Amino acid sequence: MPIEIIRDNCEAPVTARVEQYTPRDGRAHGDLAGVLHVCEYHRADAAEGYSATYSTASADGARCGDGMRFA
Repeated sequence: MPIEIIRDNCEAPVTARVEQYTPRDGRAHGDLAGVLHVCEYHRADAAEGYSATYSTASADGARCGDGMRFA
């Protein structure tokens, strides 16, 4: 499965790791589409366009915009 690395130029501290899901078989949390580390300002942007998201604490050393998109 190809993985797209996401990089943003935001230098703000990361506050969350957002799992991004697309629907499958009638479930909002059908397929994991990506994972993105974001600051508080970009948290809503990380959820845009996905049927469901789930947030957890972010890993140490991550920068806002670090993540992976699963194609």
